[in-house]
Amino acid sequence: MVAQNKDQCLKISQSISALIQKEKTTQERDKQKILIEGKQTTKLQADNRVVQQHLSDIRTVIVGASWAARSSAGNIILGEEAFEVDDSRTTVRCAIGRAKVHGRQLTVVDTPGWYYNSPLENTSEMDKLEIRSSVYLCPSGPHAILLTVPVATAFNKSYQTAVEEHMRLFGENVWNHTIVLFTRGDWLGNTTIEERMKTEEGRIEWLMEKCGNRYHVLNCKQHNNNTQVVELLEKIEKNGDGEQWLLLCSRTNE
Repeated sequence: MVAQNKDQCLKISQSISALIQKEKTTQERDKQKILIEGKQTTKLQADNRVVQQHLSDIRTVIVGASWAARSSAGNIILGEEAFEVDDSRTTVRCAIGRAKVHGRQLTVVDTPGWYYNSPLENTSEMDKLEIRSSVYLCPSGPHAILLTVPVATAFNKSYQTAVEEHMRLFGENVWNHTIVLFTRGDWLGNTTIEERMKTEEGRIEWLMEKCGNRYHVLNCKQHNNNTQVVELLEKIEKNGDGEQWLLLCSRTNE
């Protein structure tokens, strides 16, 4: 072959050979990367379609102390007067509200409240039963537990104890599915919720740590504020599978 080419040939040194091999390796790695990214994109698109189908039906349970605006919050979320609100009384039995909101079918369960500065032992057995049973009023379980905490009320040590003890009615796993709903947001004025969190000697920070820093501020006077409801629904959508949590909750209460 060299003779036919008039004694002309190309001599490849070891360095050039190494460069060629490196280029081949790089090209192969790039191909594998493209294949992997393509598979991941396809899986993500499929997962997104499943999530969108799953969360077209959103289920929540609202819990909290008496006069923490649980029923008012439920009415704002549903966009209608599904729950009775009366300053002279508080919810004594679980109630269910349903409505079509922003393209989603919502189920909201309102629950009896507890005295904000009173331990679990002072709550009646009937109220405990109602609170514990509330999650079963959502078909397949709730996507989120909305723990109402009014920003105008001091979150002192006794309040913290009451929250911690009453949330145990759902089992320890409840915190993985809890969003703190700061109600009566109009009381903040020019103060941000982050500034408000720093005023209770670390107790609100404790609450944030328990629920993975998931929270939302709701202005109970702005009933027609669709933005605050849409933002809350988006946070709930990221909260996980209600059916899986209901199964864990059932095992805890056995």
